[in-house]
Amino acid sequence: MLRQILIRRLSASSVPNLPSLTPDHINELKASGFTILAKARSEAAAVGIEQFAKYGAAKVGWRYPPLDDRERRPEMDDVYGTAFNSMYHTASSALLQVLQHSNLDCPQAVRGDPMPAGATAPFVGLAASLPFSASFCSLFNFDRGFLNAHKDRGLLTVVCGSAEGAGRRVTLWVRAHGGEWVDLGLRAGAEDVVLFVGEQLEERSGGVYRAVDHACRVDPEGERLNTTLEREPDACEEGNRKSIALVLCELDE
Repeated sequence: MLRQILIRRLSASSVPNLPSLTPDHINELKASGFTILAKARSEAAAVGIEQFAKYGAAKVGWRYPPLDDRERRPEMDDVYGTAFNSMYHTASSALLQVLQHSNLDCPQAVRGDPMPAGATAPFVGLAASLPFSASFCSLFNFDRGFLNAHKDRGLLTVVCGSAEGAGRRVTLWVRAHGGEWVDLGLRAGAEDVVLFVGEQLEERSGGVYRAVDHACRVDPEGERLNTTLEREPDACEEGNRKSIALVLCELDE
């Protein structure tokens, strides 16, 4: 029943308005490596998080394409496919604005979905010619895991999600370029979108934009943990962060 409700919500929702970055957003990306777009989360992203929280509750995460076989393109659920399309358009629109603002070479505006109607996976068939075809999407349930501090390899990462519990929760942290860790769980609401600069954008911009460390932990400065652990030992059992992220990537040459 929940799945039918989720699909009806997707069918009834219109294509979300793409984000418009202000000079303040651009300056924050340069200065800190991240920025927050208020109330920019799409309905498709929200539905994807809800479905994973319900049906993937026993898993820490889901990644497409699979990390262990990036060339494989298994069939993708239509709810996740719609969320993938939405996150891809949010990320690519934001990236083009960043590149244009900084007078950097950029592709034409993206036309078409990575997973168009009737397709069973992103970036197959005609969609394989879309830019940023190395992009990948992940859903996370941090009641079942965590992410140690790391930088993303891609150009730009878009993330949305939230935690519901109180006390010692796994939440989203980012280390600003000044070195301090910022709890984005306190700054970004469930309907907001966070942008992170990745290593490819740092290289393309010659360091004007710098990739940023981020983590999903109770304490980002805590001991680095073995990722085979089922759950962060210090975290509460429920109410930790649930989120979706898309890393906008080019193929490395």
